[in-house]
Amino acid sequence: MKQTITLTDHFLNRFYIWHEVVQVSSDRDLIRFKNLLEIIEKLIEENSTTPVIVEGKRDLLSLRRIGLPGEILILNTGESLISFCERIARRYPRAILLTDWDRKGKTLTDRIRSIFSRTGLTLDLDYRRKIAFNAQKGINRVELLASYIETKKDEFKL
Repeated sequence: MKQTITLTDHFLNRFYIWHEVVQVSSDRDLIRFKNLLEIIEKLIEENSTTPVIVEGKRDLLSLRRIGLPGEILILNTGESLISFCERIARRYPRAILLTDWDRKGKTLTDRIRSIFSRTGLTLDLDYRRKIAFNAQKGINRVELLASYIETKKDEFKL
């Protein structure tokens, strides 16, 4: 016996499939956002003893808005990258690098990692990687992190 599918049935089926995909995607987004909040909490704790290096002043302001209490060092102050890295390596045994997760940020990260590898400073890139992964396509710059978190907290009613 042949089953007849009406146009209405077809659209209803496509709607239910779309709805399920959206629900799964929304659940995944919520899980990633909660992971991001946990990562930020750990970063806040660690920043009380370890400096965070960022590209610019807006990055610093964003990290302050989300609660980082410790030292945040700005790269773009007119000092050469080599001079900046050598100065930081003399003052600290370890630092956390949070450059933007776009092409420019990746290039800058590679250059800084190379310089610090010659100085003996331990450079932590885990926070950069984890924040980028859990923020996904929501943002690609550190300066947008505070606004992104505030927006997502409202969206997920957290």
